Amino acid sequence: MKKIFIPVFLLAVGFLILMSAWPTIVESRKPINMFIAKAKAEGALPLLQFVNTAEEGATAESEVAKFNKMSGGLKLAAGVFPASENADSLLHYNIQSPSFIIFDADGKVAVQQNGLANAGELLKMTQDVHTH
Repeated sequence: MKKIFIPVFLLAVGFLILMSAWPTIVESRKPINMFIAKAKAEGALPLLQFVNTAEEGATAESEVAKFNKMSGGLKLAAGVFPASENADSLLHYNIQSPSFIIFDADGKVAVQQNGLANAGELLKMTQDVHTH
Protein backbone atom coordinates (compact mmCIF):
# COMPACT_ATOMS: atom_id res chain seq x y z
CA MET A 1 0.00 0.00 0.00
CA LYS A 2 2.84 2.43 0.82
CA LYS A 3 4.43 1.82 -2.59
CA ILE A 4 1.31 3.03 -4.42
CA PHE A 5 0.65 5.97 -2.10
CA ILE A 6 3.85 7.91 -2.95
CA PRO A 7 3.45 7.89 -6.77
CA VAL A 8 -0.27 8.74 -6.48
CA PHE A 9 0.55 11.57 -4.07
CA LEU A 10 3.24 12.93 -6.42
CA LEU A 11 0.88 12.79 -9.39
CA ALA A 12 -1.82 14.61 -7.44
CA VAL A 13 0.59 17.35 -6.37
CA GLY A 14 1.91 17.68 -9.92
CA PHE A 15 -1.63 17.94 -11.26
CA LEU A 16 -2.53 20.65 -8.73
CA ILE A 17 0.59 22.66 -9.61
CA LEU A 18 -0.18 22.41 -13.32
CA MET A 19 -3.79 23.47 -12.75
CA SER A 20 -2.72 26.55 -10.81
CA ALA A 21 -0.04 27.53 -13.33
CA TRP A 22 -2.10 26.90 -16.47
CA PRO A 23 -3.77 30.36 -16.73
CA THR A 24 -0.38 32.04 -16.47
CA ILE A 25 1.09 29.76 -19.13
CA VAL A 26 -1.79 30.47 -21.51
CA GLU A 27 -1.55 34.24 -20.92
CA SER A 28 2.20 34.31 -21.55
CA ARG A 29 1.75 32.53 -24.90
CA LYS A 30 -0.44 35.29 -26.37
CA PRO A 31 1.28 37.10 -29.27
CA ILE A 32 1.09 40.48 -27.52
CA ASN A 33 2.74 39.21 -24.34
CA MET A 34 5.39 37.35 -26.33
CA PHE A 35 6.15 40.57 -28.25
CA ILE A 36 6.47 42.58 -25.01
CA ALA A 37 8.87 40.02 -23.53
CA LYS A 38 10.98 39.94 -26.70
CA ALA A 39 11.17 43.75 -26.95
CA LYS A 40 12.22 44.06 -23.31
CA ALA A 41 14.85 41.34 -23.78
CA GLU A 42 16.29 43.34 -26.69
CA GLY A 43 16.51 46.47 -24.53
CA ALA A 44 13.70 48.35 -26.25
CA LEU A 45 10.46 49.73 -24.90
CA PRO A 46 7.50 47.89 -26.42
CA LEU A 47 4.95 49.92 -28.37
CA LEU A 48 1.74 48.09 -29.20
CA GLN A 49 -0.07 49.65 -32.15
CA PHE A 50 -3.62 48.43 -32.73
CA VAL A 51 -4.77 49.07 -36.30
CA ASN A 52 -7.74 48.49 -38.57
CA THR A 53 -5.83 48.20 -41.86
CA ALA A 54 -2.40 47.14 -43.08
CA GLU A 55 -1.75 50.69 -44.30
CA GLU A 56 -2.19 52.03 -40.77
CA GLY A 57 0.30 49.44 -39.56
CA ALA A 58 2.89 50.42 -42.15
CA THR A 59 2.48 54.09 -41.26
CA ALA A 60 2.95 53.40 -37.56
CA GLU A 61 6.06 51.27 -38.17
CA SER A 62 7.65 54.00 -40.30
CA GLU A 63 6.91 56.62 -37.63
CA VAL A 64 8.54 54.44 -34.95
CA ALA A 65 11.57 53.98 -37.20
CA LYS A 66 11.79 57.80 -37.53
CA PHE A 67 11.51 58.12 -33.76
CA ASN A 68 14.33 55.61 -33.21
CA LYS A 69 16.60 57.70 -35.47
CA MET A 70 15.69 60.96 -33.69
CA SER A 71 15.53 59.77 -30.08
CA GLY A 72 19.21 59.69 -29.26
CA GLY A 73 19.41 56.34 -27.51
CA LEU A 74 15.87 55.46 -26.51
CA LYS A 75 14.58 52.66 -28.70
CA LEU A 76 10.99 51.62 -29.27
CA ALA A 77 10.03 48.25 -30.71
CA ALA A 78 6.79 48.53 -32.66
CA GLY A 79 4.36 45.66 -32.65
CA VAL A 80 1.41 46.10 -35.00
CA PHE A 81 -1.67 44.13 -34.06
CA PRO A 82 -4.96 44.02 -36.01
CA ALA A 83 -7.85 45.17 -33.84
CA SER A 84 -10.11 42.45 -35.24
CA GLU A 85 -7.81 39.73 -33.88
CA ASN A 86 -7.12 41.41 -30.53
CA ALA A 87 -10.51 42.55 -29.29
CA ASP A 88 -9.78 41.12 -25.82
CA SER A 89 -6.68 43.34 -25.50
CA LEU A 90 -8.63 46.40 -26.60
CA LEU A 91 -11.18 45.66 -23.90
CA HIS A 92 -8.49 44.98 -21.32
CA TYR A 93 -6.80 48.34 -21.90
CA ASN A 94 -10.14 50.11 -22.52
CA ILE A 95 -9.10 51.58 -25.88
CA GLN A 96 -10.41 51.72 -29.43
CA SER A 97 -8.58 51.14 -32.67
CA PRO A 98 -6.42 52.78 -33.92
CA SER A 99 -4.49 53.41 -30.75
CA PHE A 100 -1.16 52.58 -29.19
CA ILE A 101 0.35 51.73 -25.83
CA ILE A 102 3.95 52.15 -24.68
CA PHE A 103 5.20 50.09 -21.75
CA ASP A 104 8.03 51.24 -19.47
CA ALA A 105 10.98 49.12 -18.38
CA ASP A 106 8.95 47.66 -15.50
CA GLY A 107 6.22 46.42 -17.84
CA LYS A 108 3.69 49.03 -16.76
CA VAL A 109 1.64 51.11 -19.18
CA ALA A 110 3.51 54.41 -19.56
CA VAL A 111 1.60 55.93 -22.48
CA GLN A 112 -1.84 55.07 -23.79
CA GLN A 113 -3.01 57.16 -26.75
CA ASN A 114 -5.70 57.03 -29.42
CA GLY A 115 -4.60 57.26 -33.05
CA LEU A 116 -1.47 56.21 -34.86
CA ALA A 117 2.03 56.67 -33.48
CA ASN A 118 3.73 59.86 -34.67
CA ALA A 119 7.49 60.39 -34.32
CA GLY A 120 7.24 63.98 -33.09
CA GLU A 121 4.57 63.18 -30.53
CA LEU A 122 6.47 60.08 -29.40
CA LEU A 123 9.49 62.26 -28.57
CA LYS A 124 7.33 64.35 -26.24
CA MET A 125 5.51 61.37 -24.72
CA THR A 126 8.61 59.30 -23.91
CA GLN A 127 10.58 61.99 -22.06
CA ASP A 128 9.28 60.84 -18.68
CA VAL A 129 9.08 57.09 -19.36
CA HIS A 130 11.05 54.89 -16.97
CA THR A 131 13.68 53.15 -19.11
CA HIS A 132 15.81 51.16 -16.64
